[in-house]
Amino acid sequence: MPAMRLRPLLILATCLALLPALATSAHAKPKVAILGLEVTGQSATDQKAIRAADDLTKELRREAQRDSGPYDLAPNSNKTLLDIKMLSECSDEGLKCMSEIGQQMGAERLIYGKLERKKAGYEISLKLLNTESKKSEGTTSVVIPFSEVPGGLGRRARQLYGRLIGAPEEGGLDITSNAERGTVFVDGEIKTSLSAGSARVSGLSAGSHSVAIEADGFERYETDVSIAPGDTESLRASLVPMSGEDGGDEEGRPGHGWRIAFWSGVVAAGVGGGGWAYSGLQVLSAQDDVKSASQDYTRGRELTPAPDSMGHFKDACDSFESAPSTGLSPDDANAVSRVFDACDRGKQHQKLVNFLWMPMTIGAAVFSGFAYYKGYVAPKRVSAEREARRRHRRARQRNFVVAPALGPDLIGAGLGIQF
Repeated sequence: MPAMRLRPLLILATCLALLPALATSAHAKPKVAILGLEVTGQSATDQKAIRAADDLTKELRREAQRDSGPYDLAPNSNKTLLDIKMLSECSDEGLKCMSEIGQQMGAERLIYGKLERKKAGYEISLKLLNTESKKSEGTTSVVIPFSEVPGGLGRRARQLYGRLIGAPEEGGLDITSNAERGTVFVDGEIKTSLSAGSARVSGLSAGSHSVAIEADGFERYETDVSIAPGDTESLRASLVPMSGEDGGDEEGRPGHGWRIAFWSGVVAAGVGGGGWAYSGLQVLSAQDDVKSASQDYTRGRELTPAPDSMGHFKDACDSFESAPSTGLSPDDANAVSRVFDACDRGKQHQKLVNFLWMPMTIGAAVFSGFAYYKGYVAPKRVSAEREARRRHRRARQRNFVVAPALGPDLIGAGLGIQF
C-alpha cells in the first residue's frame, strides 16, 4: 500500500524534471551553417579580396548568433565553400550534395556564396538552402564599393543576412539629444519631435539617410546615418547652444534681420547727410553769386528796400523784382539775370534740405539707433540670460522685457537766404 502511494509521486516528479528539457527542445531554433565565401574570377589570388571575403563571412556568422534571429549558428560552421567543394563532389554546387553536406554539419539551413572583384567594387552573391527539403529558400546579391571595405562590411552583412532570412527591409532610428524639445527631419521631411530629449523614427528604408534637428536656443544639427534592414540604429545628437557672445553676423544668431536694417539705416543716413551737405553748399554758393551780382548792379536804381552801406540788399531776390526790365545796359541786365538764377537755385536746394535731406537724415539716424539695439544689444542680453539659466539650471524661468523709449527732442530749422 505505501508503494502504491509513492508511484504517482514518482511519476509527477519525473514529469516536472523533464519539463525544462521539453521546453528547451520545443523552443530550439533550427541550425544554420555559414560557409566561408569563395573568391572567384581574376581576384582568386587577390589578398585584399580574400581578406574581404573572410571579414564578410565573420560578420555573417555574427548575425546568425543574434538572439533575435530565427536560427542558431551550427557549432562546426567554420568551413569554407572552397574546402567543401575540394573534399566532396559538389563542384557544381548541386542542391542535393550541398544539402547532404549541410546535414553532415548538423544544420537545417546552409548559407554559402561567392565574392568577385568588379570595376565598381566587390560583387557578393549568397544562397540559402534548406538541407531537409533540398530546396533553395532564397538568393541575394550586392556590389559593395571598395570604400566600404572593411568599415562597412558589418552593415552589409546585416543587409544580406536580413534579405536571406526574410527580415523586414525597413529599419528604425533611436535619437537622444541634449535638447529637451525640437523637430526631427529625415531626408528634408519632418518625421517626429523630440520629447524629453529623445525621439524614435520608424519605417526607414535600408541605406543612408540625412538627419537634421532644429531646437530653440541651439544651432541646427545635421548628420548622415546608415540603416540596416530590420535594424534600429542609435544616434546621440549633441547640439551646440547659441551663446550669442560672438560678434559675427551669422544667420543662426538672433537679430540678424535687425543688424541688416541697422547698416541699411546707416547707409540711408549717410546718403541723407551727404545730400544735406551738398544742398547746403549750393545754398551758400547761391548766396555768394547773389552778392556778387548785386554788387555789379551799380547803376543808381531806386529799389525797395534800398541797399545798405555795403551795397547789399536785405532780400535781394524780392528787391530785384522791382528792378527795371528795359533800358538796361548789357552788364546790368546780366547782373539782374545772375541774381534771379542764383535765387532760383538757392530756393530749390533750400526745399531739398527742408523736405528731403533733413527728414531723411534724422529719420534714418533714429531708425539706425533702434535697429542697433534690436540687432546687437538685445540678442546679447537674451542669450546671456538663456546661458545663465542653462548653466545654473534655474527652476524658475524669468522673462526680461526691455521696452526702449526712443523719443528724443529733434529741433529742425529751415535754411533761408539772407543778404
